[in-house]
This record gives sequence, structure tokens and C-alpha cells, in this order.
Amino acid sequence: MRRTIKGRLTTSVICIVAVSILLTTLGIVMIAGQRMMAEQKDILQLYADKYAEEINTWIENEKMLAKGTADSIEAAGSLDTVFLQSVVDVHAEGRGELLNLYCGTKDSAFIQSNREAAIPEGYDPVQRGWYQQADAAGETIVTDPYWDVITGQMCTTIASPVYIDGTLAAVIGLDVTLGTVTDLTGSINYAEGAYGFLSDSSGQYVAHRNKEYEPSEDAAVAVTDKMPALKSLIEGNEKVIIETADYDGTACYFAASGISGCSWKLGVVCPTSHVWSSLVTMILVAVVTALVLIVLVAVFMAGLIGRTLAPVQMLKQFASGDFSENPMTEQGIPAQYKNETEQIQTATVEVRRQIRSIILNTKEEAASISDIAEGTSTKMHVLGGDISFIAETAGQVMKQTAEAKALAEQIKCTGEELGRAIENVAERAGEAADQSGKIMERAGRQHEESRKSAEEAVTLCGMTMEELGDAIRESQKVKEIDTLTEEILAISSQTNLLALNASIEASRAGEAGRGFAVVANEIRELADHSRNAVDQIRKVTEDVVHSVAFLSDSAEKLLTFMNEKVMKDYQGMTELAGMYERDAAFYSGISGELGASSQEMNASMAGISDSLAAITELVGEIAAFMQKMEESAVTSNESSQAVLSQMKELSELSEELKETVASFRV
Repeated sequence: MRRTIKGRLTTSVICIVAVSILLTTLGIVMIAGQRMMAEQKDILQLYADKYAEEINTWIENEKMLAKGTADSIEAAGSLDTVFLQSVVDVHAEGRGELLNLYCGTKDSAFIQSNREAAIPEGYDPVQRGWYQQADAAGETIVTDPYWDVITGQMCTTIASPVYIDGTLAAVIGLDVTLGTVTDLTGSINYAEGAYGFLSDSSGQYVAHRNKEYEPSEDAAVAVTDKMPALKSLIEGNEKVIIETADYDGTACYFAASGISGCSWKLGVVCPTSHVWSSLVTMILVAVVTALVLIVLVAVFMAGLIGRTLAPVQMLKQFASGDFSENPMTEQGIPAQYKNETEQIQTATVEVRRQIRSIILNTKEEAASISDIAEGTSTKMHVLGGDISFIAETAGQVMKQTAEAKALAEQIKCTGEELGRAIENVAERAGEAADQSGKIMERAGRQHEESRKSAEEAVTLCGMTMEELGDAIRESQKVKEIDTLTEEILAISSQTNLLALNASIEASRAGEAGRGFAVVANEIRELADHSRNAVDQIRKVTEDVVHSVAFLSDSAEKLLTFMNEKVMKDYQGMTELAGMYERDAAFYSGISGELGASSQEMNASMAGISDSLAAITELVGEIAAFMQKMEESAVTSNESSQAVLSQMKELSELSEELKETVASFRV
């Protein structure tokens, strides 16, 4: 790879880039490591401040209890024992962390909330340290923690002075256990191996993970005795981070924060391995990132250099005599060359020799091309004239073919119209045949019906004449009614006469015949009614006789009309129906023959139309062929002209080639 230009350039660039990336990564890691160390130390100090503030909050709450008790006494302005006892009891109630809440007066009186606690004989609160510290401070104070023998745990005392009329009258004190504080200190574990410790104002341990450092009943352990390196941290007020070995030899960072409510300090310890593990992780990530970046940059630079030096490969291809469009595959450098540069120089000399030979040959070939172009141009002129004649002849034939095609199409159209007319005639003939058949059928039915009607009319006429004769004969019986009427009239006359005689006899009888006279009168009236009824019957009978006589005359006239007129009309209608039936049969036959003839003619016209269509198609094909022939002739003429033009250009190019080759010095 070192023998190639690309290999040497790629190696140099990649080495420079790799060194740059490594140096940049090293600088970034150093700066980031310092910042990470500073951030971890700041976090350690923040945790120390946080937990110190929580302890201070607890102490302030207890101080508020003492101050509140003192304020209650100051507000009352009384040191009455009963009153003081009640105040102490009220404020101590419900405070489980209190061991005792008490009050010591300037008169050495002592009142406490824990009544079970025994007061030593001769106990003077004024002489106690908590009383004197509160008096000296003039405010609420917190004593250093101490070991309470009774409870067996660490305690502290908070004392607050009571002033009445500007003079110290008493001091309120309360003893509280430090269980809350020690539990909070022991709960510090924000990172693996981290813990907290608490020291008082004297620099002695109050709470520690190592129980040997915590105070006991007999002694207390100073922080500086066990870890002298922490002296500035415990005794000073500045917030600093100290790195030193812990009690178990582990390298750790130490931070401390003062508790403002008292003079205690809370320390937080974190192993340096926690900080260094994050730093090592960051370094590994940075190294891996740098290596990946170097690989990516190497690949990118190799590709970029390859594309940049692509013309060198083309130069090698040109120098090797390969002028094709296909790119040359990269091959190794032959052993006879020291490097790629020497290979290109040698190949260039060889290509120069080959190009000189090509130029000399081109001069000779250019002269030959010029002669060939002139001869070809002469022959193409003759060929162009022949092609033009063929094109003109094809054009004339195509015109005549087009006229023949138009005539054939006209004949075809006429034949199609005639075929449609014949088809229409055949269709009409078929319809006429169907209609004639229907007419013939109706005529047959009409003839049969006329014949039957005539026979029925003859039969009906005979029956009517017989029935009418019988009716006339029966009507003669009406004359018998006249005879009966005469007899009834005679009886009525006799009855009337008899009634008259009875009336006469009744009148003769006088009063005795009055009833008989009434009967005679009724009989006479009955006779009158009978005579009237007989007159009416006679009149009706006369009307009936006249009507029967008129009916008989009318019936005779009707029968005469039917025999002489109606029967003849029926006979004529029957004969007419027969003639109508024969005519319908005749026209039906003619219509059928006309339809068959039309169908035969239509089939013949269809054959003629097919023949004309074939002729038209053939003429169209001939016309199309002639058109193609004309187009081919035109195309050939154009091609010959193009060839002629190209030959002219070839001749000109030959001259230019001669001039171009002449410009080379060989």
C-alpha cells in the first residue's frame, strides 16, 4: 500500500486525524473529569448542608418549646410555684421526646414536669451549667450532648431565660433525647458506602457509623484524635472538602456543615471510589467514542481520497493504452517498478509512441477516404434519380387505385341500399301473408257463423209461426167470455126484478117488513154492481179481441218479411262470406310467394354485397401497398439525399482530418 499514491496519502492523513482526535479526547476527558470531581464535591457539600438543616429544624422546634414556656411566665409576671407547675405541665404534655421540662428560679426553687424524677438533696438550679449559660447568653441556648445514666442514651439540655421587669427571674430548661438526630444521621446513605457523623461544639463525636467513636458513660472521643486530617473541617467555619483515609483505611471525601441553632457540626463521608467510578466510566466512553470516531474518519477519508485520486487511476488507464468507457479495475504495481509514479511515467512514454504511429496511419487513411467519398457521391446522384421516377409512377398508380376504390365503394353502397329495400319488401310480404292468413281464418269463421245463423233463423221462423198460430187459436176463447157475460147480465136483471118485488112486498108488510126491505135494497144494489162489472168485462173483452186480431195481422206480416227478405239476406251473406274466404286464401298464397322471392333476392344481394366488399378491401389493400411503396420511394430518396449529404460531409471531414493530422509534428 505504501507504493501507491493513494496508500501513502491515506496513511498520512489518517495518522494526523487519529492523533488530533486522541489529543482532543484527552483534553476533553481532563476538563470533564475536573468538572465532574468538582460537581461530586459540590453534591457532597449539598447533602451535608441538607441534613444539617434538618437537624437544625428539629433543634429550633425544641428551642421554641423552651422559649414558649419562658414567654408564658414572662407574660404572667408571676413566680408562684403552683402557677409555674401548671405552665410546665401544659407545655410538656404530649411531647414524647422530652425527658423532663423544668424551671429554676433565682430563689433556687425548682419545678419539673417529671414528678418521678428525684431531686438531689441540696440541689440548687442557679449553680447548674444550663442556668448559668442561659444567664450569660441572655437567650435560649443548647448544651453539648451528654450521656444520660437513667435512660442510657445521649441527651441535651435546652435552656431559655425568663425576664420579669428586665431582671432575670428564672430559667426554663428541658432535657431531650437525641434519638431523632442520631437516626437522621444514620440514615444518610445517598451513595454506596456514604454515611454521616455528628460532632458537638467541643469537636467530640456524638453519632458515628463506627460505634467505638460514639460517647459512652465514661468517656467521649474527639474527632481530631481519630482523624487529625479533619481538624480544619471541624474547627474552621469554611466549607471545604477533604480527601483522606477513613477509619477503615478507605479513601474518602469528607464534608461538614455547621448547625446554626447550636455549635454542632454534621459531617458527610463518601468513598472516592464512587466519584472515580463515574470518572472511569466517562473515560471509557470517551475512549470508545474516540476509537469509533477514528474508524469512521478513516473510512471517510479513505473514500474521499479515493474519489479525489480517481483521475490518477484514469491516467494509469490512459497510459496503459486503454481508452474504453469501462473503468479499469485497480491492480497491483508490477515488481519492476519502484512505485506508482514510476509506473505512470513509463506508461506515458509508451502511449506517446503509440499515438505518433496512429497519427501517421491516419494521414494515409484520410486520403483514401476522400477518394471513396467522391466515387460514392456520383453513384448516389444516379440512384436518387431512379428513386424519384419510381415515386412518381407509384403516385399515379395510387391515384387510379383510389378512383377504383371509390367506385367500388359507391357500388357497394348502392347494393346495400337495394338489399335493404328487398329486405323491406320481404318483411312487408311476410306481414301481408300473416295478415291474409288471419283474414282467411276470420272469413272461414264468418262463413260458418252465417250458415249456422241462417239455419237457426229458418228454424226460429218455423217455430215462431207455429207458436203464433197456437196463440191466435187460444185467443178465440175470449169470445166465450161474452157468452158468460150475457148470462151474468140476465141473472143481474132477474135479481134486480126480484129485489123490486121484495121491496113492494116489504112496503105492504109495513113495520114488520122493514128488515126485509133492507135486504131487498141490498140485493138490488148488488144487481146494479154486477151489471156494471159485466159492462166493464165486456169492454175489456172487446179490447182483447181487437188486440189479438191486430197481433195476428202483425205476426203474419213479420213471418212474411222473414221468409221473403231476411232469409234471402242470410243466404246472400253466407255466399259473400264464402267468396271472402276464397279471396283471402288467394292473397295469402300470393303474399307467401312474394316473401319467398324476396328472401331469395335478398340472399343474392347479400352475396353481391360480400363480393363488392371483398373487391373494395382488395382495392384498399392495393392502394395501401402503393402508398407504402410511394412512401418507401420518398424515404429512399430522402435516405439517398442524406447519404449524399453525409458523403459530402465525409469528404469535408476527410479534408479536416488531413489538416488536423498535418498539425502534429511526428
